[in-house]
Amino acid sequence: MKTFKLLLGIFFTLFLFYACSEDDSINQNDIVGVWMVNTTEGYYQGTNIPVDALPQRYIFNKDGTGTYQTLINAQQSEPEKVVYQENITWKNTGNKLIVNREKGDKIEYVFVEKSSEYMKYNVYSSPDSYNIYVFQKAK
Repeated sequence: MKTFKLLLGIFFTLFLFYACSEDDSINQNDIVGVWMVNTTEGYYQGTNIPVDALPQRYIFNKDGTGTYQTLINAQQSEPEKVVYQENITWKNTGNKLIVNREKGDKIEYVFVEKSSEYMKYNVYSSPDSYNIYVFQKAK
């Protein structure tokens, strides 16, 4: 009976590591590239608040540098136009994407989920107030 419990414990532990390891973080190579970012909704003290923000683009380089841009006409028939741009540095901790903008802003994107085409992050202003950001691979 002790052997059975030991084997069951080992199996359960291995199952937990395997089940949780793949989608609970982002590795560095997942982030490198060009991403369109949309703020889809926010929550303030548990209340859903629609967000209508201009589309953003991040360009993440392998060396931890990059570019942040705010765009207009990014999803319309007219040519897109960059209305704001600044250089960034960035760091991935696995469950957080930390972006430092050259003007001094520091943004901590907290990982929620991913697929091959998108990454979803939350940015918290307090424990119960946050915005949801969806990063989609640029085409």
